[in-house]
Amino acid sequence: MNFVLYALAIVAFPVLHVLNAKLFFFAEFNSHISLIYLPAFLRLFNVLVFGALRGTAITFLGGILLFPFMEERSWMFVANDACSALGPLIALGVFRLYTGKDVSVGNLKYLIALTLIYTLSNALIHHFAWNFWEQNLFQNSVQFFEMLVGDLTGTFVGVLILKVVTDISFLKRKIYNSPSE
Repeated sequence: MNFVLYALAIVAFPVLHVLNAKLFFFAEFNSHISLIYLPAFLRLFNVLVFGALRGTAITFLGGILLFPFMEERSWMFVANDACSALGPLIALGVFRLYTGKDVSVGNLKYLIALTLIYTLSNALIHHFAWNFWEQNLFQNSVQFFEMLVGDLTGTFVGVLILKVVTDISFLKRKIYNSPSE
């Protein structure tokens, strides 16, 4: 059963990436940066739901499935995919180091803090890699902030949906598990 969930999560990333490009084409700055980037949340979700290592691997493998849809045909594609997979892992590590606690998907305060750390770490790691290996990916001086905003909006939308779903799930369990009068 776990294998099926992993496979679905791997396939969900490229599907959401392509869907995001179709839905929010008007918000794209370039092939790497969009003002609304929902797959940013899915990367974080994978780490939260499947654990740090499995979630990172799922995100990386899902990114590899994007290869036919991307303009890049070089090792930089793999480097970008690795950056995408490592962003949530770094954020989770920084969050745990800073708070000394694990993230609870039911705690909106933790999710918001993790989202902020994640969006910053993701933009930093991508731009660090681009600066050292592929300077032509820099297209303007505000690109870092565009990526930051796009990941932030996409992740916040996902976090809010996750919070609503977990709250509804909690309420259903509470209603169905409460003793009858």
